[in-house]
Amino acid sequence: MMRRATSRGDTATDRSGPVKAAGAILPVRVHTPTGGQTPVQENNRVLKRPYRYVYEVLAIILPIAALIYSLQLLPRFGIIIYKEQYLTLFIAICVAISFLV
Repeated sequence: MMRRATSRGDTATDRSGPVKAAGAILPVRVHTPTGGQTPVQENNRVLKRPYRYVYEVLAIILPIAALIYSLQLLPRFGIIIYKEQYLTLFIAICVAISFLV
């Protein structure tokens, strides 16, 4: 956490940049969880081909389903879907996407 001086002399918490004191910018030392050693590399998972296609299809279906429901397009064609049914579908797609990612 960094502190910056305000015009009245008191300090306010600021997380956006270095410490400013009397017009000078002072460097702020950041403590790393590794104790100054090499930074921890992130392990990002890359989806393989069949799972990636499933993820992409679900990611495309999700906003389309939201638009269809919010614009009330299905009742115009005589298809009645209750709110609970739509929400179950929406949550199922979100859970499937989160488990794939």
